Amino acid sequence: WEVRKNIDSFTNDISLARALDRGVLTVGLYTANSSSDEVWSIGNSKYQVVENGGEIVDGIACNEPTVDSCGFNFDLDAKGDATTNAGYAALEFDATDVLTLDFGLRYETHQVEYSADTNTDGLVDLVIQTDENEVAWTAAANYSLNDEMGVFARVNSGVKMPYFDDYRDNAGAFANGNDLIIDVNQYEAGYKYAGDTTSLYATAYYTEVDPSFFVALSGVTAGVASKNEAIGLELDGNYYTDFGLSVNLNATIQETEIIGTDNDGNEVQRQPGWQLRVTPIYNFFAGEADVSIYGTLTAVDDRFSDPGNNVVLEGYEKLDLGTIVALDRLTFQLALDNITDEEGLTEGDPRNPAAPNGRFIMPRTITFSVGYTF
Repeated sequence: WEVRKNIDSFTNDISLARALDRGVLTVGLYTANSSSDEVWSIGNSKYQVVENGGEIVDGIACNEPTVDSCGFNFDLDAKGDATTNAGYAALEFDATDVLTLDFGLRYETHQVEYSADTNTDGLVDLVIQTDENEVAWTAAANYSLNDEMGVFARVNSGVKMPYFDDYRDNAGAFANGNDLIIDVNQYEAGYKYAGDTTSLYATAYYTEVDPSFFVALSGVTAGVASKNEAIGLELDGNYYTDFGLSVNLNATIQETEIIGTDNDGNEVQRQPGWQLRVTPIYNFFAGEADVSIYGTLTAVDDRFSDPGNNVVLEGYEKLDLGTIVALDRLTFQLALDNITDEEGLTEGDPRNPAAPNGRFIMPRTITFSVGYTF
């Protein structure tokens, strides 16, 4: 298997900010150019004798030189250029002493030129030349109830523009009139509290991604869902003591849904219904050394590996411990990750969700590092 990519990119972002009597106005210009020249040759399976330099086995039809592979293979010779230019403006404004408003607007043009020979037979079978433009915006308000509490709300509306791989993987959908531009909208409202020993952020949100593409394998037609939706609650809390102990809690609870196609009503793949992280930290001085002892308990709910919700990725719990010792210019850190050697998958095999493999969390790992500040 071989994949060779020659990638170049240039990005520039220039902005000017002006302080107003009750706020700040920012205007800017963003530009990015990227190009890719790539050759792929993957798959290409043949049966060989199991020995060093083993020869191709005779008598098997797919081993003949006229056959590319005994199984999956994908060849590609492609070149592409993409240019993005965007102008944007943002305003943060103190409407009153307790009410702050902010607005943002972005206008983007996106041009792509791309050609590909997906069979490496010398014939270009995919040519893309697009010139798209979209507007993204955001609006938010923050209201202070008192010196310690506040409420806020925000609306975001943006897009994800397609690039080279998107056009290749979704060539069929593009040929049928889908511009492959993904609209992303998010609505959130929340409460925040910051006291002397306790802080809490609680944010309720609703997001929609339309459309959503699922590509199991390069060269295979993508699956398209008309929309992915999620509604949930994020919690981030901290508790501090006077004797050096603090505890952080971070949790997300959500419901997700695929809208449209044969998977209508199913949960979005790889998205757990809840996940939780609790991190206690204890800081103290031992002579001249500043010592921190910390741990993190992570718990993740079951998820589905595929849009069809046929394969379940079981939930897991993981415990990490560590200590940091800072002494003058030297810093020592000992980290013990997954000390119970828990087994868990973050995702299954996208090529075949039923296959007995996947991307696993790291097993028990011990790392010791030393740092020196000049």
